[in-house]
Amino acid sequence: MLLLARFEIGRSSWQVGRSKGLAMAQTLTFTWLLALLTFAPVAAATYSVIDLGSLGSPGCQGHGINSSGQVTGEATTAAGQSHAFIYSGGSLVDLGIAGTNASGRAINASGQIAGYYYNRSYEAFLWDHGKVRDLGDLGGGYAAAYAVSSLGHACGNSFTKTNREHACFGPADGSRLLWPDLNAREGINR
Repeated sequence: MLLLARFEIGRSSWQVGRSKGLAMAQTLTFTWLLALLTFAPVAAATYSVIDLGSLGSPGCQGHGINSSGQVTGEATTAAGQSHAFIYSGGSLVDLGIAGTNASGRAINASGQIAGYYYNRSYEAFLWDHGKVRDLGDLGGGYAAAYAVSSLGHACGNSFTKTNREHACFGPADGSRLLWPDLNAREGINR
């Protein structure tokens, strides 16, 4: 099975995902770099497959990649837990986020990572070079961040106290965030 996400970055295209071969017992995470030759009449595509490694057990998948080739995602530890990671400079590093199920979902050009983790409920986080911030929720005990801007603003979704799912946005001001509800009457532009 082959799962890919494709990101256009300038004249190059990076892809991140996972591959599981029929004869392989482990899942291999990889990135593909497709170099497009813009001066040739027919562009020839080349690619490289990079094994990102593991956190002690087979099972690793990338979810986000930036223009520097840094990758974030989740990998299975020797204890069988799923931990969020950053792959940078040839090394796969555990983000050290508490909980039994953590996943990095997006990474910006500065290396900030947005994602979620499970610790009695799903919580959204923003990781910034070793510092982890819980982004809060809308009162329903569930939140997940799926994107992060170049300024460190995270967006995702959360449940309200009435168990309604809403899109959310959190500014990066350094505090624990209770995300403004993008579906609320006031909106974020007021």
